[in-house]
Amino acid sequence: MNYKVIADKGLNVRSGPGTNWEVIATANAGDVLISPAVEGWLPIELTDETIGWCSSKYLTEDKEAPVVPAPAPDALTGKAVVAKAMTQAGDPYIFGTEVDLNDPNPDGFDCSELLQWVCAQLKVMPKMPDGASAQLDHCIAHNTTITVAEGVKIAGALLFRISPTGNHVVISRGDGSTIEAKGSAYGVGVFSTAGRGWTHAAKIPGVTYA
Repeated sequence: MNYKVIADKGLNVRSGPGTNWEVIATANAGDVLISPAVEGWLPIELTDETIGWCSSKYLTEDKEAPVVPAPAPDALTGKAVVAKAMTQAGDPYIFGTEVDLNDPNPDGFDCSELLQWVCAQLKVMPKMPDGASAQLDHCIAHNTTITVAEGVKIAGALLFRISPTGNHVVISRGDGSTIEAKGSAYGVGVFSTAGRGWTHAAKIPGVTYA
């Protein structure tokens, strides 16, 4: 859907869905933006193909501009994975929770449940299992493993930390940050990839990467 910016002084584009996220760009009054959402904080693809967020309070539907169709399911991209996960930023971390994968807005996640929910919402096939270790095995079985250095640079790739003391999985945003359910003290949010002891990385089977 196309939206026109109606804020006289322009509109801040933020790195996540809320005013607590940093401003990464500015849209001018009259600019036309494209988003699949219809209200609240809308995910917007910027000219450098990163995902930003704008408040719908300062936008109006532009019916005169040509409508750009959403990508077909078989054209699902890593950036779409990031955008879907970002819609849950601010949710609490709940260890061991099992959410309804059809629920568009669950109350909370642990790390692997967030990934499984994102893939289910986007109808990624083959289906992503639950549990970080099982998710890594899923990627290994489909030959989608990559180096950790590559995973840090690819939006929608997965970074894993598999160890005897516990396993963890996150979604890379491709810019040195993650969107993840980090822990009970942090919840779901954006965090740095640096110094986290990643042991494996992979692309999600069934997802297209640029």
